[in-house]
Amino acid sequence: MKSRRVLLIADVEGWAYDIIAKSIANRFRKYIAEIVYFRDLIDRKVEVNTDEYDVIFAFFWYDMFLRGNLLGKMDSSKVCVDVQSHNSWLKRNIKVSEVEKILKNNGFVFNSKQPSTSNQPSNVILKLWGTGKPLREFLHVDDLAEACILLMKEYDSDELIKENISHLNIGSSEEVSIYDLAKSIKEVVGFKGLLEFDKQRLDGTPRKLLDSTRLNLKGWKRKISLEEGLYSSYDWFRKNFT
Repeated sequence: MKSRRVLLIADVEGWAYDIIAKSIANRFRKYIAEIVYFRDLIDRKVEVNTDEYDVIFAFFWYDMFLRGNLLGKMDSSKVCVDVQSHNSWLKRNIKVSEVEKILKNNGFVFNSKQPSTSNQPSNVILKLWGTGKPLREFLHVDDLAEACILLMKEYDSDELIKENISHLNIGSSEEVSIYDLAKSIKEVVGFKGLLEFDKQRLDGTPRKLLDSTRLNLKGWKRKISLEEGLYSSYDWFRKNFT
């Protein structure tokens, strides 16, 4: 039986859509997943024969593919998702799990876990302090930068002084337990060992969640999820330090 093939069209290598595309491709068990980049298609660095693929998943400006005829004549029934623009992607907040669901409905099967690239034996134990129950909030540095730029454009120091405001919070407004965070990092880096929580150690502050309402009212919200941030950070680390 011929293996089914899926084409994942991302934006630029290392960017948000690429991180999601790679995460999806790594989860396939029976079928073949390939990634091409929008920029490479524009520059004609790659040639794609869409007839060779059973499903095409377009993350990035699919309408431009059609207008520019970058992929030639396409069978629209093969296209799982049409993401018209960056903004619509953000509004829809597409997640890996949602993408996988669409592809599963098209007959593709995924591994339950990422294939590990780690050489660690499975009996290695990583000890963590506390119960793992405390909640923490994380924000990607790119989202922080965008928030800072917005503040410089939209806020006047006199305005803040009049309202007796000494600072403004910048946060994701989403919490994750230390336990869930550790599990996510374990999956991202491919750690095969066991996680063990030392309950004799103190947990620390139960919650550390910022109220970012003022900034949200100015139109700012975090764009990069914790999952995307972990994958992109680890990918950057591997490229630069390993």
